[in-house]
Amino acid sequence: MQIIYLGGRISVRGLAKMLPSSSEAMPVVFSEGDSWLAKLLFSPRLHGGATALIMRKPNAVSDSLCRPARIAAKSALIWGLRAVRRYQVFLLQDAISSPGGKWAVADPVTMSADPSDRERLRDEWAALVVEKPRYWVGVVGGIGPRKNVPFVSEAVASLGSDFGLVVAGEAEAQEADIEEWLSTARRAGTPVVRIEGTLSEHHFDSIVAALDVVVVAHSNEGPSGILAKAVLAETPVAAAGAQSLRLAADSSDGAVAWSELKAHLIADSIQSLVSVDRKLTSRKNLSTSSFTDRLLSTSPNRGQRRGRHEK
Repeated sequence: MQIIYLGGRISVRGLAKMLPSSSEAMPVVFSEGDSWLAKLLFSPRLHGGATALIMRKPNAVSDSLCRPARIAAKSALIWGLRAVRRYQVFLLQDAISSPGGKWAVADPVTMSADPSDRERLRDEWAALVVEKPRYWVGVVGGIGPRKNVPFVSEAVASLGSDFGLVVAGEAEAQEADIEEWLSTARRAGTPVVRIEGTLSEHHFDSIVAALDVVVVAHSNEGPSGILAKAVLAETPVAAAGAQSLRLAADSSDGAVAWSELKAHLIADSIQSLVSVDRKLTSRKNLSTSSFTDRLLSTSPNRGQRRGRHEK
């Protein structure tokens, strides 16, 4: 039996017409199910059933005045899909927290870097700057407004000559804007390395492993794969902003320090994290198999077996 992941735009009615008849029906997995909740509940039932993965929990903290209504609406949709449609609806949680119940699925994380990758990259970064910092602090991933790079730039600039800043990943804003965000650090004489473009998985992992502190400063709520990847690499994380990051910090055994989204507090977290000795060691990957097993399993109510999937 096949599992279908949806990546394009299509209505549930249109999808139902494309699928085989009920006797040959295939379950459909919606890997980013948040936008599909209402469509799945108020459209004809898919013969093979459906599984939806919710990326943002309905109880996620938000500054919006509409938050209580949105929480209630999303929770009601999830309940309806489970109780009325008999669909499976899973909630994504960060990989380092304790299991969150029968419907929780941990964000899968792997780490491919080793100590030689760490040393190689640190040598490359040092060759790009005049002043050779003792510690490298970094922001990794899509570099856009939600990364709050100006706060990080100000934080690292305040820490003095022992600290350098790495900003690595594909631009989600104009490079001119990113350079403006980094201007505080540059004016302070902080060594800054900007690695532009899409990163391969191994390059991404190597950067995370090579840093002394990864900064994850998000306003938006939800699990952070970068935070989990850093914990896996035993790179300390200075987290700031979102309450979901605070919950992850509480489960990290000291690997993650959380603060409010203010430059001086981020700086305090960075300083406290580098004061503790760490060394890169091999750790078991946070299981990807449990993630796929949960999503690709079928509900006992449907009496179906899991089969292969196609992307």
